Amino acid sequence: MADMLETEAIIFDSSVILKLDKKGMKEKTKEIVKDFVDPQKFQKNYEKAFKNYQKGLFKTTTEFFEAVFKGLKVPQRKIKNIIIRHDNWRRKYVKLNPYAKSVLNYLSENYKLGLISNMPKEWFNNDAQMTGLNHKRLMQAEIFSQEVGILKPDIRIFAIAANRLFTSPKRCAYVTNHKDEAEGAKRAGMQVIFVGDEEIGDYNIKNLSELIDLFENPDAFEPQEVKVRDK
Repeated sequence: MADMLETEAIIFDSSVILKLDKKGMKEKTKEIVKDFVDPQKFQKNYEKAFKNYQKGLFKTTTEFFEAVFKGLKVPQRKIKNIIIRHDNWRRKYVKLNPYAKSVLNYLSENYKLGLISNMPKEWFNNDAQMTGLNHKRLMQAEIFSQEVGILKPDIRIFAIAANRLFTSPKRCAYVTNHKDEAEGAKRAGMQVIFVGDEEIGDYNIKNLSELIDLFENPDAFEPQEVKVRDK
């Protein structure tokens, strides 16, 4: 396992920075559309269209929602109204990690910072602006699955991130709270820092605030030997 002191770049899973209440958002959406469309058909269309949005088959939120409502006979004015309301709903269901700003500002002084996200770029940018996160100043590379056509945990997206940070995967640490992404980053050759209660990463922390302590004093944290499943 690589020494933490060799780390040159720290790459973040967007979900450890911005947290979306997926259940709340889903229920709110179903509540709004139930008066003029079958919620089950809507949900099926939504999930299929969202996957295509993540892959870059749609470039904008408008294109995405037009695909969601295709064949459901929803008036165009209703679709436009839902797009507006969708942006407003995210204000309630997306929250910035309370430690994100201080941690990112601190680490940016000594490390290259990057971000990998399966979230549509337009949504992430809007959410960041809404929550007051100046990510473009802090991140030296931002990789969106929508732009490269590759979804995490595919190892290729981690390699792209390392390349855009002008370093190698073995000199990168990936910070995530998703098990499948932890495995993908590990296969790509990165060290993994897992945020949560499980011991999945090379290093495991309970919350984002511990990241500063980890990089200041890595000897205080016990590294784990990570095993990944064969593909």
